[in-house]
Amino acid sequence: MIHAYDEVLLNNACDSLGRMLDFAEHSLHIGADSMLSLFIASDVASEFERGSIRIIAGMSGVELVYEVLDRSGIDYERRPQRHTISLSDEYHRGYDLARLQWEKGISFECLLYDEDLSQTELKKLRIKNGLSQRQLAKASGVPLRTIQQYEQRQKDINKARAEYLIMLSSVLNCDPSLLLQRD
Repeated sequence: MIHAYDEVLLNNACDSLGRMLDFAEHSLHIGADSMLSLFIASDVASEFERGSIRIIAGMSGVELVYEVLDRSGIDYERRPQRHTISLSDEYHRGYDLARLQWEKGISFECLLYDEDLSQTELKKLRIKNGLSQRQLAKASGVPLRTIQQYEQRQKDINKARAEYLIMLSSVLNCDPSLLLQRD
């Protein structure tokens, strides 16, 4: 398989993406799922996938966060980085995601949305809209615990109250039928 960039740059690329998610979560309080959605929507992800040296080797994780936020038109206040004592779960998620993208040679979008069949339609739509479960609960009026149970398949969303489907779909800008599971 031909990769977009040489393996010599892989550890640097993985570290940058890991530090991007860590900084977003722990310093700016932007959830990893939201940050990844912005990363994809801003086209920084596509440059990363194509091996843009400026993106994969020329920027730190903190600089990647600010690049994504700038391209997304999101106002933010620059903050000093808070270093976690050990590498965070977000760091490892970003690191592993960059490695997997390089190894498979497919887009981050496919890795995050199309390839994970275990994700419910609700979770996929929530992530694509850049919302945390808590944000979706607050905006829709559906209890947080109910959203968690739907996403973890502890409750069958196909048996959900109609008003919950309507409340969720209005926030997620989709038809209520798109929230139903087909598997």
